[in-house]
Amino acid sequence: MQVNDLHKKFEDLNEEITAALRVQQDAVTSANTFTGRSNLAAARKDALRLAKKTADWRGDVTALAKHIDLQLQNSRALRSHYAQSLLRSSAQKQQEEAEGSRLRCLRSDLRLLQEFRVHFVRQRDEDPALLSAMEEETKQLKVFIDKNIKKEKMGGSQEQAALALELFEMRRDLMSRISEDLVKEKKQLDVEVGNTEALANEGFGIGNSAATEKDALASWDTQLYISFSPEVERADIARGYCFVGVLSVTATNFVFVCAHVILMQALQELQKEKHQRLAAKSRHSVVAIAGDEVSDAVAMEPRAPSPTRTSSDLKSEMLLEDTHFAMQKLKREVAELKTTNSKLMLTNSQLEDDLAHLQAKFEEEKRAHVNGKKWFLPKIQKMEDQMLNIIKAFEEVKLSVELTTNMYKHISSTLTLQQEDEDELKRERDRIALLLAEEIKKIAALTKENERKERLVTLAMAARYEMIQFANRHEKQAKEACEQRNIWEFRAHQAEAELATNKKQLEEAFQRLEASNETLSSAKASIVQLQGEVRATAQTAAAKEVELLAAFDKQHTTKTG
Repeated sequence: MQVNDLHKKFEDLNEEITAALRVQQDAVTSANTFTGRSNLAAARKDALRLAKKTADWRGDVTALAKHIDLQLQNSRALRSHYAQSLLRSSAQKQQEEAEGSRLRCLRSDLRLLQEFRVHFVRQRDEDPALLSAMEEETKQLKVFIDKNIKKEKMGGSQEQAALALELFEMRRDLMSRISEDLVKEKKQLDVEVGNTEALANEGFGIGNSAATEKDALASWDTQLYISFSPEVERADIARGYCFVGVLSVTATNFVFVCAHVILMQALQELQKEKHQRLAAKSRHSVVAIAGDEVSDAVAMEPRAPSPTRTSSDLKSEMLLEDTHFAMQKLKREVAELKTTNSKLMLTNSQLEDDLAHLQAKFEEEKRAHVNGKKWFLPKIQKMEDQMLNIIKAFEEVKLSVELTTNMYKHISSTLTLQQEDEDELKRERDRIALLLAEEIKKIAALTKENERKERLVTLAMAARYEMIQFANRHEKQAKEACEQRNIWEFRAHQAEAELATNKKQLEEAFQRLEASNETLSSAKASIVQLQGEVRATAQTAAAKEVELLAAFDKQHTTKTG
């Protein structure tokens, strides 16, 4: 609406400017044709009105600039509001991603714990039933993780707490199983090594008389923690640490991990001790076998066994040993392949989880991009239309400015032309003054010539004929001078008329030629004075001529008489 109002104002201004130009042109033409001062006053009023309209036009231009600035401020505010909304949405997304990353970390912990348990069981025992049970547990864990991922995709933020609780429970179960496996391994090592103190404790204090009723009512993993307490205390005392005491039902994962580390160190020490004892027993058995062989050799010296039978026995034993070694090698390779297969299965499940999370994130970003495009496209189109309208209005304003400047240039050019005409009239006036000065000089010379002629007449009275000729020539010169004077008088009248018209034009235009009119009036007065002087000189010359003629006639009559 404001742009249309400005457009209408500019059209009205253009019409008024054209009307003012027409009036000014009429005033100029009327001034050239010697009209009155009313047209000049009207032209001045139109010029003042044009100046007022130009000031109003400048105010409208400033209002348009303020309107454009306001639109720019609104667009900036709109962009800032949308940016703040994007920041809020990004903060929510970051919070959701943080919660999702917690769930992914828990699932990754479950996979790593299961992988550690499978690896530990395969290193400890090669029972196919136990390995198949481990594979079945791995499959069940994979199914549980897949269900958890599907629930995370289907549910919202409120269900993530329940999913995290399920994952924590599963991790607690896995860690309890791993702890149970470690306890069984330690019992077996104690039995093999012969650790009487540990055997007397009956499973690390589970059957100890120090256990209370509250310990019996606790869960299995809590009882396992309680059973760890004597070993952990002994290990801490050996290393210079102090143990806090019996763990409660709400023991943290950090303490659980510390217990695992201490228990693994104890198991490693027991395994080293077991290997040392087995090595000592093997050395004693080798010495005993060597002694038996020597005694057997001494006892069987009189015998002569057949060499073919001993060689066939040795070959069969070597083949059996090779077969046994090959079987052991194949079993180890199968165990390694199963381990790598389980690792690959866990890695694939984790990668599938990550891929599903990335696909969900991509879909969410895609939806946000599509929604933003739907919201922004009509706004941008509307803004482009408004900018096009503003550009059109600005082009019209620009054309109006150019038209106004061209009009002012035309008016200034007409004023310069009038000033040039005025200067030309001044130059013409100066030229006429110079001509008048020359005429005055000629009249002065004529008077001198008349005086010289008078002296010649007084000196040469006898030469009447020459004097008559001289008088006739002088008369002719006088007549020519009169004609010339009449011509100059006519020209002076024309100059006076031209000066009067120019004076009127200058008075109607700018009132600047008052001084020139005064000089013209003084020049006219001097011309009248000069004309009077010329008439007086002519009369004196005629009187002198009459006197000379009378004197000449009197002399001539006296001579003839």
